[in-house]
Amino acid sequence: KDTVGRHLPEYREYKDTVGRNFLEMLQHPEDVAECTLQPLRRYPLDAAILFSDILVIPQAVGMSVTMPGGVGIQVPHPVTTPEDLTNYDLSTDKAMANLSHVLESVSLIKSKMGEEGFGATPLIGFSAAPFTLLFYMVGGSSKKNPTAGVDFLKKYPDEGKKLLKDLTDIVLEYLVAQVERGADIIQVFEAMGMMIAEEDFLEYELGCLEYLGTELRKR
Repeated sequence: KDTVGRHLPEYREYKDTVGRNFLEMLQHPEDVAECTLQPLRRYPLDAAILFSDILVIPQAVGMSVTMPGGVGIQVPHPVTTPEDLTNYDLSTDKAMANLSHVLESVSLIKSKMGEEGFGATPLIGFSAAPFTLLFYMVGGSSKKNPTAGVDFLKKYPDEGKKLLKDLTDIVLEYLVAQVERGADIIQVFEAMGMMIAEEDFLEYELGCLEYLGTELRKR
């Protein structure tokens, strides 16, 4: 399943024309809007989904994110100890400032959807869930260190829970801002949910998701 249309020949042609890779395109609202709209133009879809990635939040707190090709998106310099976290700014205000290009993209997408006759089609925005973000931040990739997320939480329970709380706060504001810019539906992707056992999920992550659900409804 390719939710953002990267299988489309027009996507590959556009990517070649602008001369940017996937991660670079995410920094340019015009690129994001174009790639979001391409599947709508080709297929009778029920909704559009924001052309983005789950790792924009690690980028927003200052982590390097790469896409070397053939191995998926990676965090090449993952956190290994709580001390490493001091290298990154996990404040919500700073992260949101660094995510402004995504929010600009959402506004532009909604404008262009109206111009092209898709004004009645919902736009789906999204974010990774807190544990999934932590998983990549401490593990580096989805394949190299499958136990890294839970290992970090168990080795450093206080710092791990604090990291989840900081990430939850960022995710909340990020999703609220997407709705304010025009997203009609929002999703929280627990893409690495298979990497945490049920008992650990209940201890560390469920509360974060319940908090997001409660606070989003209040907004």
